[in-house]
Amino acid sequence: MTGDVDLRLWFALAAILIDAAVGDPAVVWQRVRHPVALMGDAIGWLDRKFNRDDAGAKARSVAGVIVSALILGGGLLVGGGLGALVDLLPAGGLVEAIVVAVFLAGRSLYDAVAAVKNGLLSDGLDGGRAAVAHIVGRNLDGLDEAGVARAGIESLAENFSDVGIWCSDFPDLLPIKPSTPPTA
Repeated sequence: MTGDVDLRLWFALAAILIDAAVGDPAVVWQRVRHPVALMGDAIGWLDRKFNRDDAGAKARSVAGVIVSALILGGGLLVGGGLGALVDLLPAGGLVEAIVVAVFLAGRSLYDAVAAVKNGLLSDGLDGGRAAVAHIVGRNLDGLDEAGVARAGIESLAENFSDVGIWCSDFPDLLPIKPSTPPTA
């Protein structure tokens, strides 16, 4: 078991370095939908189908449990499939590091937080709010400049903590990513 943990730490380090060096290349993600965006699309579709305004509170609660089970189950199936595939490949560790790097998106988040800083510096509160709206899922109208800056930093920190999840047990914890609540 210790050897497995040591390998996971090396894979996590490799994933961080790959993400820092390459980030999310636009040339790839302009042609193929990013996996995290696909998760968001699926969750949005489930929300529209199951979270209807005309349903009562009890029906919406039951629907919420069903949707949560579908999200977690889907993540387990995809994660289990990826894990089985990675285990079969001769360079499985490298493939695992690349997959984890794609999900980490730390460099992209860093760039997004830098855009929040630049927006605040160049265009004030409106510029900062416009930039942070790309990475957080809450209403920003009540935030002052410090709140906008905190929201960006919190998003970066929350998403970067995913590396701990990935190195602890990839891919068995894949359901954690889509089930994480919107940032800040």
